[in-house]
Amino acid sequence: MNTTTIAPSEGTTTTAARTRVLSTQEQAIAENKKVLTGTASDRVLRMFEAIRASGPPRVALERAVYFTESFKTTEGQPLVLRWAHALKNIAEKMSVAIFDDELIVGRPCTWFGKYSLVYPELDGTIIQEGAKAFIEAKKAGAPDAVTVTDEDKQIIDEVLFPYWKGKDFTPNFIKALPLRPDTCSGVLIPRMWGPSFRS
Repeated sequence: MNTTTIAPSEGTTTTAARTRVLSTQEQAIAENKKVLTGTASDRVLRMFEAIRASGPPRVALERAVYFTESFKTTEGQPLVLRWAHALKNIAEKMSVAIFDDELIVGRPCTWFGKYSLVYPELDGTIIQEGAKAFIEAKKAGAPDAVTVTDEDKQIIDEVLFPYWKGKDFTPNFIKALPLRPDTCSGVLIPRMWGPSFRS
């Protein structure tokens, strides 16, 4: 069992340190190990180092743009057909990048490194706030904050958000839930929410 001691954070009233159990992977990362068990080939270690050296993750929008492009042209069609057309559009237009040392290829971006995918069909209503939070975290010096370039922000603001606001999964899921009266106020709220979800 691997453990690490965590000192109390500033401003807390407790003085006791906490002990947290680390997984094998977390322990290896904490010790800057490259291989968890056994050995790895030079090829694998080169790829590992290249990804590690690539810096913080960057937002990957190409899939989201092609998905949105297709959905704009298929409004009114059955959802299963819209998804099929979107997948076809992505497969036909997505950039293909093959990097040194790769035996299995295919990634949703054109850089060799960490990335954060955007699924506007799931989170399109909050995509602008998410990008803003990433940008603010980067400005505040967060070491692994997702990078959102000016071009990425423009795509989010001008292409993705205007189309998906209110059309993504979450608001439509909540609209579809049966309503019930809130136990405190009597206001009708979605059935899945109750007093235990309050902050």
